[in-house]
Amino acid sequence: MGVEDRDRSVFEYSNGRFFSLLENRGLFYQEQAEEHPPALYLAKYLKEVGAATIVVEEDYVDGDYLDDYARYYVRCFSSYEKRCRRLHFFSYQFDEGYFSMVISKRISPEDQAERIDNAYLGFVIVKPLPSSVIGKTVLATYSCNKENGHRKYPCTRTYSANLFGIELSVESLAYQEQDLVVARCATVALWSAFQKTSKIFNALEPRPAEITDAATANYRNSRSMPSSGLSVEQMCSAVAAVGLEQELFDLSSEPKRRNLLSLVYGYLRYGLPVLLAGKLKDGELHAITLTGYSCLNHPARNWSTPPPGMLVPMRGRRIDKFYAHDDQVGPFSRIEAIENTSSSEGGSDTIDRPSDSPIRFVRKNELGEGWSMTPTLVVVPVYHKIRLTFVDVQEWVTRLHTWIACSKSAEDLKIEWDVYLVNNSDLKREIAQDEGFSDSLRTKIRKTSFPRYVWRASLELEGSQIADFLIDATDVAGAMPIKWIVWYDNRFREEFKARMAQLTEMIERDVDVKARFMSTMTPPLITLLTKALATHGYYASA
Repeated sequence: MGVEDRDRSVFEYSNGRFFSLLENRGLFYQEQAEEHPPALYLAKYLKEVGAATIVVEEDYVDGDYLDDYARYYVRCFSSYEKRCRRLHFFSYQFDEGYFSMVISKRISPEDQAERIDNAYLGFVIVKPLPSSVIGKTVLATYSCNKENGHRKYPCTRTYSANLFGIELSVESLAYQEQDLVVARCATVALWSAFQKTSKIFNALEPRPAEITDAATANYRNSRSMPSSGLSVEQMCSAVAAVGLEQELFDLSSEPKRRNLLSLVYGYLRYGLPVLLAGKLKDGELHAITLTGYSCLNHPARNWSTPPPGMLVPMRGRRIDKFYAHDDQVGPFSRIEAIENTSSSEGGSDTIDRPSDSPIRFVRKNELGEGWSMTPTLVVVPVYHKIRLTFVDVQEWVTRLHTWIACSKSAEDLKIEWDVYLVNNSDLKREIAQDEGFSDSLRTKIRKTSFPRYVWRASLELEGSQIADFLIDATDVAGAMPIKWIVWYDNRFREEFKARMAQLTEMIERDVDVKARFMSTMTPPLITLLTKALATHGYYASA
């Protein structure tokens, strides 16, 4: 920042001005900012969300940085400042004079609401360090209307900011750049995830240094600070330290790799951030936090009924992009999901055939450099009462799909499953909103005692919702976790009922047919379906 600007706090937004405000006390210069990947990404991001004005807040005390400072930087021989600069961004353009009137309450509340409160885009904290200058960053998401309205950001929360006595708020998820001393990529990924899980599960919301300390308390492969990164065991220790359990999915096996999109979707849709670890092109390990996704309007796979061992058609496979907090890039960075669909049989779509090539995530940074990561591990922090994982639920959905798909003789049956975690209050509200239900049935569903968390497996046929199979997420995998079935299309239910009776007769007559279907079905599941098919609208086994 130039000498002539030191008494100013309001600036018209430009990339050059943004880069100049990242300068700090002779440690980091504008020329460095103009080549710094996170700074370049944020400059482009701010332009896209419509930043028009920057308001500078000097001598800002940031709790996350202050904790890092107390644990490491204060003991350095070199002198480091303990206070930061906070940059606030607005989509409305105003000058110093107008902002002075806002502070002195000389404008109407309506005018302030329109031009200040509703125009607030969030903030970026500039840390007084020589390299990792991007501190806690809370910025409004990209418009969901872009990319044909397919963008979803379920992992955001409300953040408040007090700017010279003005109370502001923005929907986002906090991000910060990797600190090469206190917090490496895994620590920052966990920190962003805990920002949301603290609100969903009322869990702890630790600072980066606290995460590093908790992760390395019982297991160290190097000194805790300066941090050299976290192992899988240390990441799990950090999750346990905030009072949560970790769902850990090793992607070394082919089936789990092929189901990765659906697995991530199942948790993301509820608003749970998903930590994804993998290998970059140079073999280096890296961790990011998935915070959103983009879904295609059409299925991303063939509609043919898959033989045993193939993928069940799920809504998650429509995902073509994820949005991730990548500490080396920026918040909500777009990552494309690339899957090998080449075939030795002429290049046809082979998404549902076994493949030696895993899904890859690719993007280009603001310098035009390619970025490619092969995922190896998924970690999801969850409440301890969520005992059934997506993989457990998928096994039950596969069994259901085997029977339901065979209840129709047409080869082009267009079945799709929408499988995701949901809490009971959201579930009741969503189901009861269906206008096809009678008042008595809607009341019955509302009065049903559901567990706190449920896996919802919605069956759709040619784009129309047919049924919900509701799975108790607090149950055990070995039991019969499907407790409730809601029928939206009773014509399909009657057709399925008749077809199931035919299949039952075939099973009794043909040993081969019996071996085929009983390998996936279980007597309790057959009993459940038989009773549910005899019930109009709603069936509850619990």
